[in-house]
Amino acid sequence: MRLAVFGGTGAMGTAVVGRAGAGGGTVRGLGRGRRRRPGALPGAVQTVVGDVRDTGAVRDTVAGAEAVARGPGRGHDPR
Repeated sequence: MRLAVFGGTGAMGTAVVGRAGAGGGTVRGLGRGRRRRPGALPGAVQTVVGDVRDTGAVRDTVAGAEAVARGPGRGHDPR
């Protein structure tokens, strides 16, 4: 399965990404950058750096996906 994940570097998102990747799926995650949680996404995960408010980044993340998962967000955090 080809899975797109929003919030893949959060506590719940890393669990989703890990399980999907372990099951042989292709995973692409959107994140604001690896500096938030270095190493949070396994190397096999395709990473799109951006923000959910950026339509181009969202398009790139979901392109070719069969399913989409979203981790719980806390709203906008400008850090």
